[in-house]
Order: sequence, then C-alpha cells, then structure tokens
Amino acid sequence: MSTPTPVRDLWDTLETLASDLESTVIRVPGQSERTGDGARRSLLADIRRYFGIRLNAPGAPLVIAVVGPSGAGVSTVVNALAGQEVSPPGVLRPTTRRPRLWAPASAHGRWWDDLRLRFGVTEDADVVVGADGSEDAGFILIDVPAALGPSESLDLAACADVCLFVTSPSRYADAEAAAVALSLFERGVPTWYVLNKLPADAALRFEISEAYAGLLFSWNLIETRSPDVIDTALWTADGPIAADGLPLLRARLASFPDPETRRTILEDALAARLAAVSVRAEEVAERIEDDRDSLLNLDSLARDAYTNEADRLVEDLDGGVFAGLATHSTWPEAAVDLTGIVTRRAGLAAHAATDAWDATAAGRAVLADGGGALRRHGEQAAFDGQGLLEAWLHEIGDEAAASLAPKRVSSRKRNRMASMLWPMVVDPDRAAPRKLARWLGSKVETVVAEGRIRLGIAMVAAVARDADRFDDFLGPQPDVGRLGRIITTASVLGEVDSVGFDDEFDSVWEEATPSASLELEIVIDADDADADTPGADLEPVSVPVSPGSAAEAAETRSVPVSEHQPAASPPGPGNLTGTPTDDQPGPSAGAAEAAITTASLPEVPTFELPEVPPPPPPPSLSPILTGETATRDPDDAGSDPPESEEAEIDGEEPHADA
Repeated sequence: MSTPTPVRDLWDTLETLASDLESTVIRVPGQSERTGDGARRSLLADIRRYFGIRLNAPGAPLVIAVVGPSGAGVSTVVNALAGQEVSPPGVLRPTTRRPRLWAPASAHGRWWDDLRLRFGVTEDADVVVGADGSEDAGFILIDVPAALGPSESLDLAACADVCLFVTSPSRYADAEAAAVALSLFERGVPTWYVLNKLPADAALRFEISEAYAGLLFSWNLIETRSPDVIDTALWTADGPIAADGLPLLRARLASFPDPETRRTILEDALAARLAAVSVRAEEVAERIEDDRDSLLNLDSLARDAYTNEADRLVEDLDGGVFAGLATHSTWPEAAVDLTGIVTRRAGLAAHAATDAWDATAAGRAVLADGGGALRRHGEQAAFDGQGLLEAWLHEIGDEAAASLAPKRVSSRKRNRMASMLWPMVVDPDRAAPRKLARWLGSKVETVVAEGRIRLGIAMVAAVARDADRFDDFLGPQPDVGRLGRIITTASVLGEVDSVGFDDEFDSVWEEATPSASLELEIVIDADDADADTPGADLEPVSVPVSPGSAAEAAETRSVPVSEHQPAASPPGPGNLTGTPTDDQPGPSAGAAEAAITTASLPEVPTFELPEVPPPPPPPSLSPILTGETATRDPDDAGSDPPESEEAEIDGEEPHADA
C-alpha cells in the first residue's frame, strides 16, 4: 500500500501548474469551451478557487453544493437538510436566482469570509446562520440556482467539497441535466444523487429509481446499477420534505460532527479531484500543443502569401515593369506611384493569406474571432511604404558618393547624382547622362545595380510590415518550456494515489491565523507570455494583509487582481505568509527545477519574418526633390566647379531628369 501524499507537499505542485496555465492562452478557438481556452480557464479556476482555500484550512466544515435543473426542488432539499428555511420555495421557475448559503452558528473568521467571497454570497440577506445547536454540524450548504446558467453553476459547484445533484422523474434524462452531471464527474467533484418529487406508489418509485440508476451507470457516474445509491424524497408539491425523506443524506450529515469522518471524506474528495486535475491538465497540454502547431501553420501560410507578392515586386523591378516611373521629373512624384503599387500588392497578399486561412478549420475559427480586417492591407501600409521609398533616394546618393572615396563629395553633388541615378534604377534600358558617366566612370553600372537591390529591399520591407498584422493578430505562440512543465506537473499529480493530512485535524474556522499582520507575496504582471517562468524578471511585492475579513484584506492590496482568480492567491497550507517557516522549510529552487524538466521535449521550429527597422523620419527636402533653385552649398567650395563652368565643360545644361 502506497504512502499517502501529505497535502502540504501538494500546493507547490498545484501552484506551478496554475502559474503555467495562467500564462498560456489557447488562441485558436475549439468547437466548444471544453476543447478551447475554456478548458484551461476552468482548470485554473478549480485550482485557485478550491485547492488554494481548502488546503489552507482542512479542518473547516465540509462545503456541500446543491445543484439541479430548475423545478427539481433544489431549494426544498436544502431546506430539509438545514432544518430551516434557507431558500423559500415557490411556483415561479426558477424560484431561487442567487446563491443562498446555510452555515453553523459558529461560522466566523477569515475562512468564512473567503468562502462567502468564493461563492459570491456577499449580502447578509443571502446567508442563513443555523439555529442554536448547529455549532458542530460540520457542514455548510450552498443552494446553487439554475438561473445562473450551466457554466456558472458548474464553476460554483466545483468550489465545494461535495455536490448534491437533485433532479426529478420528469427532468433526470434531460440533456442539460446530463451535461451538468457529466461535467461534475470530469472535474472530479464527488457527487451524491437525489431523486426528488417521487410519487407515493412504492412500486412506481422503485421503477423510476432503478431507471435513473441504470442511466447513471451507463454514463459511468456510479459503480453499480443498484437504486440504493440514490437518495429519494416523496412528492411534496414544493412543501417541506417529510422526516423520512432523504434517509441516506440525513445519515451522512449526522456523522459530519466527527472530525475523523470529515477527514476521511475530504481525503477521498481531494484524491478524486487531483486525479481529475491530472487528466484535465494532460488534455489542456495536448490542446496547447495543437494550438501551437495551428498557429505555426497559419503564420507560415500568411508569410508565404506575402513572400510571393514581395518576390513578384522584385522580379518586376528587375524586368523593367516600372520603367514608366522614369517619366516623372522628380523622385517624390515617382515614389507616390510606386507606393501605390506596393500597397496594392500588400492588399493582394492579405487577400491570399486570408483565403489560405479560410481553407483550414483553425484559420476559419481565427478569422471568425475578429479577423475580418485582415482581408485588406493595413491602414499603415501606404505610410510605411512611402517612408521607406523616400529614404531610399538618399541611400543611392550615399552609395554613389562612397564609390568616389576617398574623394570628398558635397551633399549637393550627392543629391544631383541621386537625381540622375533613380531613373536608371527603375528603367534598366536607360543610359547614363554624360555628366554622371564622367563623375562615376566605370562604376555607374555597379552603383545602379546596388541601387536596384536596395530599392527591392525597401519594397519587400514595406510588404513585410503589412504582414506583421497577421503575426500580431495571432499573438505569441505557446512557450515550449511552459508546455513541458504542464505535462510534467500533470504526470506528477497523476501519481498521487491518496492524500493524507497531518495528525492535527480540528474543527476550527481560523487555522494557523496569527494575530500579527500577514504578508502575501504577489507577483505583478506574472502572465507575460514570452517569459519561460511567469514573473521571473519581476521582484515579489510584499503586501501587508490584516487577519480580518477577505473584504478588508482586499482593500489593503495595491495590485490589481485578475478576474479569473480569487482576490489573492492563497499561500501554502499551514503557512499563511507564503514563505517557508523555521520549522517547515519550503522546497529549494533547485529541487523545484529538478522536479519539472523539459529536457525530453523536441525542439519546435519557428517561422519569423525578417526584422525590418522602422522607417527613418522624412529628411528635409533638398533642391533636387523640390525642383527649386538653391544657393550654392559652402561645402562645394574647392570641390566642384560652379554650375555654369560644369555646363560649359560638358557642353550641356544640367537638368533634374537627365
């Protein structure tokens, strides 16, 4: 027989799993919440909202959630078990619309406040405290109304130690009721089944109970077909259930004041919940891996579409398709037309990418999730293209000047050479002006060829910038290291056969709650999807929390709390400071690293667009760009003859479109 795993050793493992789940989002929607990101969020909620609080107060009373379809008499069962009216029954459906809570008269303290916060019961009107003599009842009842909807009802029921699923002869085979019962089983919540509103005829009662037991057995929810495992109550027309109704539940609840009975039930419940967490974590990890593959494939399809259009642009440039641009008198005029061409090609690439996505199930799901704007080029496409093309003219001037090194070339002469070179770049058949040939000599062809390459790079960069929209829309891909930790942690939890508490197991509400102020380590911004370890680069922030109610504690926190987790991540069991004590040292960093490794995981290739630098700010317009006559640059002194002298030497008048 294996040795039970102490609950104190479980929290670190569960916290590791919760942190990795919190920092990993499944981007590609599934066919349902169970196969999409909802499964991840559901598992994370169970860890945060159930284990985090229960492991920190194992001796507190057992929490029993009562759920069932509308009209099955859930409130009637709650009232019968509490021995007083908790939820008034009525003829309206649903009668109860908010969670209602019954607790022993001894209910008080921090754990009690956390429990109310966990179930959203914050008003005194929704809380019924037991009468005198209920102090040692050992259990708490939560009436979870069907009016909340199946999803929220399930989330609340999963916060309890045990669930009572109440139905009636007219509702037990409903698809919605079946879905709730199956979901409770998948989440590992121990469930007791109740058939309410049975007829007075004994033979008919037995026949209905037997049919219901057979149905539950066919769903693998119970281990035997015997109707004896189902508790029953006679038809009451929403009146009080008779004293002999619900005999199984009454017998169970009568034993709850005994700490050892509660301890046994809780240990079995925790073992079942941990087994379910292990299975669900493996399924989520598989879904994350599929999601990563889908994202990589979609990213590759988008990049292929943009690469094809970028290649076409370069081929057209080399083939002289853009030769007509050389008829413009200045480069800014030609750049406007070329920017339009590049922008249209980006639009064609965007359309081709979305068509490729639409041909896959994952792509259709992503496009349906707000991807309609991807079907055309982005709003910044024209601006980015124009900036890159305008900057290119100065690059070709610099290239021409560099070919004349070590001779010093003035900025005016660079601009003039650039104005003569750009028409030759877009029109491969254009001859070099005599002046340019005289200045550059045999280097003209080399400078033009280099300028054509640089222009092609600028156009490709403009197209690549538009492709970044697809990458941004998909978001970061799931981290391989984090995925490995989820798989490893799921395996570790799957090896837990049984759970054992420490020797001390008392029925107290505030266990190990010191009178001094507490400190909780809260890591800010821990869901950075690009970090291997959540919050690895961040310093823990110690936030003082007084040992009062959860509401008071929430007021003292200075950090925001995620909507998917409780007001504060609970510390480890028995140690409310969240740090190792002198007599109970926590696991070392090395031990945690040794327990969870990713060495066996294969490397997953990634696809990335080449990094493109941001376009430089547009330079001030030079005379060659504006077509205006400028005064002589002082840098020209001693470098070149005056313009009139150059014209006389060359036998021609200089002009911008030479």
